[in-house]
Amino acid sequence: MCDILSTGVMPDIELQQMLTNIFGSQSFPMRKASRMLYWMPKFKHLSPWSIPDPLPDSSLELAKIAIQRITSVDLATKITLYDVSRRVERHVSCVCKMF
Repeated sequence: MCDILSTGVMPDIELQQMLTNIFGSQSFPMRKASRMLYWMPKFKHLSPWSIPDPLPDSSLELAKIAIQRITSVDLATKITLYDVSRRVERHVSCVCKMF
């Protein structure tokens, strides 16, 4: 049960039925599974800054999400992305401006 909890796997009714058959309805594993079934959905939606599922692969998109989360305290914040590329280096760098 501790491995299930640490990996974030949600126990289902089938697991609860197996635990009841093996250990009994008042056993420690059954009580833990019941608590997990109750609390895990509540904690899933607790954070006001939800993480997109699945996460974007682009590091630029991840940086935008991170900056939006950091600056979410001030609602008047606007994030502007400037593309500063140099042909010589074949390197694209970005500058963000917050005001």
